[in-house]
Amino acid sequence: MIPETLKPECVPADMYQFHCVMSPARAARNLARHLNDTDGPARMIEMPMSGGRSSWLDDLFRAIREGTFPDAVWLIAHGELEVPIPSGVKTGRGGRATSLVLEIARHAVGHSLSLDIAGIATDGGDGNSGSGGGFLTAEDVKRLSADELEAAIGSFDSATWLAAHDRLYEGVPTGTNLGDFLLVRLRPRGASR
Repeated sequence: MIPETLKPECVPADMYQFHCVMSPARAARNLARHLNDTDGPARMIEMPMSGGRSSWLDDLFRAIREGTFPDAVWLIAHGELEVPIPSGVKTGRGGRATSLVLEIARHAVGHSLSLDIAGIATDGGDGNSGSGGGFLTAEDVKRLSADELEAAIGSFDSATWLAAHDRLYEGVPTGTNLGDFLLVRLRPRGASR
């Protein structure tokens, strides 16, 4: 039996003080500031990653195609998108961050965009992958075909696929969880295929 949680009226008002030291949005803003100082420019994507993956990605790539973001900029997003897995599918290794990297690469190939992509699990563990996320460079994406990426995404084995290409981040437990971070660097338009 789990004991009942304390209610506010059961705890004296001056007994505890709380201060938020970090939130997903604050951490993402700090990351954007760091990138601006070291490898910028960088911009936050104002729509947090939440809800269905396909609609969020459609909105992101529409904004990229319409020129909402300048060339040669890091885009940073935070949150976690839903990954629907059909019933009866035998899944491999992976999680939201690694599968998002492949999904964005597929969109980039489909729209002939040159992008660097990184998906990072802030708790250091992306699903059952044993990794902290994964990445692909624009050069990697340029060599990939839409069919290859579609097969990798459809197998729900993104970490195995990225590991085979030496594109996984080591999984190291961080002791906290601020969701996932997505970093996408838009290469100059002339660098597109």
